[in-house]
Amino acid sequence: MSLVQQLSNRVPKEHKDVLLWRDLKKSGVCFGGSTAAYILVAWAPISFFVLGLQAVTVAVATTLLWSLGAKMFSAKTQPADLLPDVLKTGFEQEALNEVAQKYRPLINLVLCTIGRVLSGEDAPLSLKVFAAGMALSWLAARVSLITAAYLIVFLAFTGPKVYEMKQKEIDQAFALVGDKMKGLYKKFDETVLKKIPGGPKSNGPKSQ
Repeated sequence: MSLVQQLSNRVPKEHKDVLLWRDLKKSGVCFGGSTAAYILVAWAPISFFVLGLQAVTVAVATTLLWSLGAKMFSAKTQPADLLPDVLKTGFEQEALNEVAQKYRPLINLVLCTIGRVLSGEDAPLSLKVFAAGMALSWLAARVSLITAAYLIVFLAFTGPKVYEMKQKEIDQAFALVGDKMKGLYKKFDETVLKKIPGGPKSNGPKSQ
């Protein structure tokens, strides 16, 4: 099973139907709304931060007037009736324990990885993080956060559909690139990483 298929199996069916345009109405609303929001924010004469603050201000004023009017005219529906329970009572202890138990392995993996990087004892890992940081900083200097977020949304709504239509060709291309990357990594491992104190003893990346 390919990596793309493994990732696909982890996506809930209702989300997959939206991303693969099997539910045209929901997909169109989500993608069209995201595009409209991006255009509005990207071309707005004010910054996204100011726009967000103004939106919060309008929302607070609207709910306040709604609540006062509902009490004055004895309306059946008030803003508090539409709020989810989590905004009224907070999280239940059982729900927090469930979330903590579910994500505990991932959190521990992230913390241990950060510890290895900050300790400086794993030189190859530190070099990889350094290279990734340089690449991300180069990208961030050229692409705004809003544009980067929209590009992720755009790829999410186009990539899966293209893969579904051209799965065989894309899998072959991924396999070819993967073999090439493994060869380059093996060469880099033998010529550079193994000469660094604390470097890996294997000849390549571990298979997932």
